[in-house]
Amino acid sequence: MGEPVRSSELTEEKSLIQIWKVTRQFKKSAFNSVVVLGAFVGTFAFLMLIDASARHLIKIDSWLVESGFVFATTMLGFLIAGFAIFLTFNQTDFLLRLARIRESKTRISYLKFVTFHMIDTFIYYFLFGIFCFVLMVLLKNQRGISELGREIVSDKVSVKIIAWIVTSFIVGFYVYVFAALKSFIYNVYISVMIAVRLRLQKFESKSRRRGL
Repeated sequence: MGEPVRSSELTEEKSLIQIWKVTRQFKKSAFNSVVVLGAFVGTFAFLMLIDASARHLIKIDSWLVESGFVFATTMLGFLIAGFAIFLTFNQTDFLLRLARIRESKTRISYLKFVTFHMIDTFIYYFLFGIFCFVLMVLLKNQRGISELGREIVSDKVSVKIIAWIVTSFIVGFYVYVFAALKSFIYNVYISVMIAVRLRLQKFESKSRRRGL
């Protein structure tokens, strides 16, 4: 059985940053990493192939970050609603039983393991929303951004390459939050299956006792 979960462990983390640090222990999806890297490299290669200009990419980036900000804020509402449904769907006795079980690899409570996975997704959507908002404000003055780029880097080729990298990063971040949504849905599914399994085990235990 291992060491039992102490009640004080459930409230050890005092901020989102501390929760985020704990989630660094979680195994990351290799598929997500490959897809995100592929999106970044593929976008960069495409922009290099068509020799996209920095001025043209600023317009594309403006549209991307404006759409991304709307997407991030909308999805945050959806994710919070999903988290609330998860908590209300599961009865208190199930949450208590889940809190007593340690996850085998991280050794934290399974309740924290499931909820931290969900909060990890919230954090990335929150960061994506802030990222898009900041770029959206900066890109409002397209001419000013172009002039600033030329002052920082005088070489036109270097400015173009930086523009390709920025656009590729935006696309990669987009793909990452989509992949995070996939993981969120999977974690909701797992939590529901755990709830059903624990209740089924309880029912089977009662049935065996009656059989005896």
